[in-house]
Amino acid sequence: MKLMKHDKIDLAKKELVQLIIKNQEASKDGNYKLVNSTSERIWKLRDNIEKEFGLEVLKDLLEHDNPDVQVSVAHWLLPIYEEVCIMLLRSIGKKKIPHTSFDARLILSEWLDEPLEFDHK
Repeated sequence: MKLMKHDKIDLAKKELVQLIIKNQEASKDGNYKLVNSTSERIWKLRDNIEKEFGLEVLKDLLEHDNPDVQVSVAHWLLPIYEEVCIMLLRSIGKKKIPHTSFDARLILSEWLDEPLEFDHK
């Protein structure tokens, strides 16, 4: 059975979500061998999605229940949906989620070309 185009993107998005979550868990656990292998797979899949479908198809993942998925996708979609992604990254950056909130603030700092702010409390 040949997969239709929408089936392929659904499968690709599902795999992407799983890889992002696995990557972040490995990072938090200090398993950098797994981080490196999943990072490579994430970027290859992301690039394939961009070529075949356009990154816009990932917009619904900005509402995913996992903030690591939201941050990764917002990073990629900043040039396309800047206002929405900035609001999402700011919101996650304020939540004090270990690693994830820092990543959101770092991405925003680079995108807006502003100094990174650290919470000293």
